[in-house]
Amino acid sequence: MRSWVAARQGRLAEVPAVQPQAGRGRLAGLNPSTSGVMTVLLLYDPYESKLLVMKDTVRHKHPSRGQHKKLSLEVQAELRKLTTQIDGLDERAARHFGVNRTDLRCLDVLTSTGPMRPSELAAAVRLTSGGLSIALERLERASYIRRRQHEHDRRSVVVEATEKAHAVDEEVFGAIEERMRRLLDHYQPAELEVVRRFLQETRSAVAPPAL
Repeated sequence: MRSWVAARQGRLAEVPAVQPQAGRGRLAGLNPSTSGVMTVLLLYDPYESKLLVMKDTVRHKHPSRGQHKKLSLEVQAELRKLTTQIDGLDERAARHFGVNRTDLRCLDVLTSTGPMRPSELAAAVRLTSGGLSIALERLERASYIRRRQHEHDRRSVVVEATEKAHAVDEEVFGAIEERMRRLLDHYQPAELEVVRRFLQETRSAVAPPAL
């Protein structure tokens, strides 16, 4: 005779063999699973050494609407705190470089991305061509950027950060980047993927409309 087996939370436990009754949706005497417990009813044939799935009932535990709202609000509060911290960091960095916040945005893009055409840089920092020209003049006088001909298009000019800019950038952000690397080492790749996707989607959500 075939015996019924219940798999609960990843563990198999044999249930006394019974004769299934016609018209019944589940075995008599087997209590339905509570919320958050996976219950799979299987039919095991000891003579043929195989397991036949008879019924699969999965009940996942989801946070209540109240729990979800509470956690969402806490995440948003943490994001606001993080934004305040980053704003303070940018202010300190601008003072260290001896530039204003607009010029610092240009430097941040150039040191992290590499050489760019002025039009590309203007789009990245959301400045008009006139506003960018003024910022580049200030940065060039401070020896933080230089302009040169494009390697593959002599009619175009590219802007790049100088060695001085990279050195000051390391002074300001080097220790912070090292702490961040150590922090991220504690997370598994799947967790980092969730964090990356959340940050990408958050950045898109708060981005202003295209010019």
